[in-house]
Amino acid sequence: MGDNHNHVHIHKHEVRGKNLIFSILLNLLITIAQVVGGIISGSLALISDALHNFF
Repeated sequence: MGDNHNHVHIHKHEVRGKNLIFSILLNLLITIAQVVGGIISGSLALISDALHNFF
């Protein structure tokens, strides 16, 4: 007569990995938005900042 139950284990490294991927994607999205905005407005400063964020 054993107890049958399931546990969901979320390890800290999995959460950190998801946070890292989310941060990278968010930074990439911001970089693309800055490049597009810089091209549309003709702002070299925005394009420069986008390249700085990318690297």
